Amino acid sequence: MTTNNDGAWKLITPPAIEPLTVEEVQQHLRIDGDAEYDLLAAYIRAAREACEAETWRALITQTWETALPGWPSERRIVLPKPPLQSVTWVKYVTEDGTEHTLDSDLYRVDSFAEPGLVILRRDQSWPGETLDVGLPVRVRYVAGYGDVAASVPTGLAQGMRMVIGHWYNVRETVNVGNIVNEVPLAAKWLWRLNSLRY
Repeated sequence: MTTNNDGAWKLITPPAIEPLTVEEVQQHLRIDGDAEYDLLAAYIRAAREACEAETWRALITQTWETALPGWPSERRIVLPKPPLQSVTWVKYVTEDGTEHTLDSDLYRVDSFAEPGLVILRRDQSWPGETLDVGLPVRVRYVAGYGDVAASVPTGLAQGMRMVIGHWYNVRETVNVGNIVNEVPLAAKWLWRLNSLRY
């Protein structure tokens, strides 16, 4: 679970596929044969996770849950890991331990915004019951560019190829003088073009 000052979020269902196949990476690296198939598959997953961490995005369709210590003072809940596809539910727990599902007629989902939003409809308000302690407000949602690798932006996938190539050719971190060779600058640049951090 990842946390910040406003709440926390965690992955519920990971992506069913990766943005790159081992065959694509073999072609990129000009590798023949399957002797290092498992290694390359691990690199692909690690590169996708690194890309998602760097950009704060979800690449392939996956399910997330965000939890809050209470209803926000604003009329919206921000959902990390865009792009947002859909919201499954909004739930909250009252002080007696009862879990409630917020009526979907009370809010709308803005999947165009980045990050995505749950927004109260006009003339509606968050429930007034006293909430339980901890993180009693939770939203489960689906995020990612789609169910197929081709839906991932080219720059993000190309950055992954560069990182995987680097990891394959340089198996450990290299420190020459004061220069640490960890992740190719071009890959970071491609990812930052699509990042929410900058």
